[in-house]
Amino acid sequence: MSTRNRMSPALRAALFVLTLLLGIPVGFYGTASAEPASADVRLVIGQASVTTGSTTTIPVSVKTEKAIASYNVQIDYDPKAVEVVSVTPEYGNADEAACLTDAQGCIQSSFDNAAGWLRAAWIDPSTGSEAEHPIASEQTLFEIKVEAKNQTGSQTLSVDAASAENLSFTGGTFVGNKPNALTVSVEAGRLSVSSPSSAAPAAADLKVYIDGQVQPKSATVTRDKIDGRDVANIAVDNDAVEARIAGNETKTLLLDARGDASGLIVSKLNGKLVKTMESKEAVLQIETDKGGYTLPASQIRIDAIASQIGKDIALQDIEISVRIADPDDSAIEKIEQAAQNAGASQVAKPVSFEVYASHAGKVIAVNRFSSYVERTVALPDGVDPARITTGVVLNDDGTVSHVPTIVSQKEGKYYATIRSLTNSEYTVIWHPKAFADVASHWSRDDVNDLASRLVVNGATATAFEPNRGVTRAEFVSILTRGLGLHVEQGTGVAAAYADIPDGSWYGGAVRIAASYGIAGGYSDGTFKPGAPITRQEAMAMLARAMKLADLGAGSGRAAGDVLSGFADAGSIGAWARDAVASVVDAGLAQGNGGKLNPSAGITRAETAAMAHRLLVKAGYINGTL
Repeated sequence: MSTRNRMSPALRAALFVLTLLLGIPVGFYGTASAEPASADVRLVIGQASVTTGSTTTIPVSVKTEKAIASYNVQIDYDPKAVEVVSVTPEYGNADEAACLTDAQGCIQSSFDNAAGWLRAAWIDPSTGSEAEHPIASEQTLFEIKVEAKNQTGSQTLSVDAASAENLSFTGGTFVGNKPNALTVSVEAGRLSVSSPSSAAPAAADLKVYIDGQVQPKSATVTRDKIDGRDVANIAVDNDAVEARIAGNETKTLLLDARGDASGLIVSKLNGKLVKTMESKEAVLQIETDKGGYTLPASQIRIDAIASQIGKDIALQDIEISVRIADPDDSAIEKIEQAAQNAGASQVAKPVSFEVYASHAGKVIAVNRFSSYVERTVALPDGVDPARITTGVVLNDDGTVSHVPTIVSQKEGKYYATIRSLTNSEYTVIWHPKAFADVASHWSRDDVNDLASRLVVNGATATAFEPNRGVTRAEFVSILTRGLGLHVEQGTGVAAAYADIPDGSWYGGAVRIAASYGIAGGYSDGTFKPGAPITRQEAMAMLARAMKLADLGAGSGRAAGDVLSGFADAGSIGAWARDAVASVVDAGLAQGNGGKLNPSAGITRAETAAMAHRLLVKAGYINGTL
């Protein structure tokens, strides 16, 4: 049977649609060419070691000097020795609709464990337009998760390079009405399979607790080695744990992996268990020696994930993976450089936190949350807690930014508890900062603490200018940095203000604040970023930030009662009255001489003080009021 006929109908349909998008003749992928001696593209299938009965991941990557506009690859393997579990895209969007506008293009994959093949196809739908996004350098294309059957020795994952049905790459240029075919060399993959007795233990019981009560034999851990890194795969006994949770008012499922020195610890449970936990308002807690993760089940949003994967997919068939890992060398180097660029020094090793949902090769990253999710980073033994400033997150642009961080001690060891609305790589820094012109100012402690945390910046390297006024853009930027908001919530949420220029230093902060409902514009479609912010505008934003930080409104007294002691309460705008009252009642803002001066401006010192009080009262940073 030909490889074309062995392709799944869904993949054949997707490839047909993609070829039409590019204008490639439908028969193009059937044009054969032998593997060249000197190639435009080098396709590399990785190597890995695994014990029989265990799983591991094999990366598939390319090295190229020419722009790649599409590829089509079939990898063959011995189905008696190897079983493919999933194919995870590393470059490309698997959603057939969303991928058409995604900068990483469209990818589809399928596999047949009876016949022993998997196929992946990718295309840049923008080829031929001004918005081309080809693969132009070294890139991991996808990862293959495989399980080793009961055969030891070396297994090969190969490509028939002489058949263009099995291997074809095209460039971004066209010859006539056909895309330019690129020549390809292939480095076959190798899977070294050993028996469990000659490697790390293949399986072991893991400590599982439900509301503090140990649950024997409720999870196992299998061990792999990927690219030289030890991996511990924790598999929860979904049915057993779900039965225990369903019958109780459970609040916490704890997987205790402390004592496991693996560089990557992956905890796995299915969507049905997650749904049961969500109904109980329960949290998943994972403890490792490198760090911990406390994830409310509701933040996984399993129903939304199921709708993306497919409406007919059963929840028990969706795998949720929570990964706590030492970042790879590239990420570690980026974090170190970013910390140095910020004038800071690292206190702890970086830790990566990731959550994925997967089914039949389709993978969805769960990387944004609607409320703060708590992580802990273990600090080195003997660390001086006085020389710890804050936790930081590695941004996509290679910089680091503050995230709300509390340092505490547990069982003689110090930990940084980090709260964030996203997943990424985190570390802890030492970054002391003090401005000369606040040395005797009432705002000194607030200003210097937030400056050390990378939340406020000086007017110069040594001066803060505490009495200078604050614009709307400056206030929003300080508030978003303090709350650790670095990416927009969802897409298409933020208002498109007519007076926010592309590339402006404050544009990102305004969009982020708008997406979380913290900042709003005016009825004429403007934000007025350069206008001085009034006290009532600032307090309205603070009130919305309080809700995001889950900070209650103090005593809960009626707005009229809270504001009755201020002589100018009547001059507060009706739109801001409740917000001003909640901020005053929570102790984040105070009057001056019996007045609130709602239409007056606000200073840099006052801004720092209010932001600092918000974070301390919410329990998001260490400090006193």
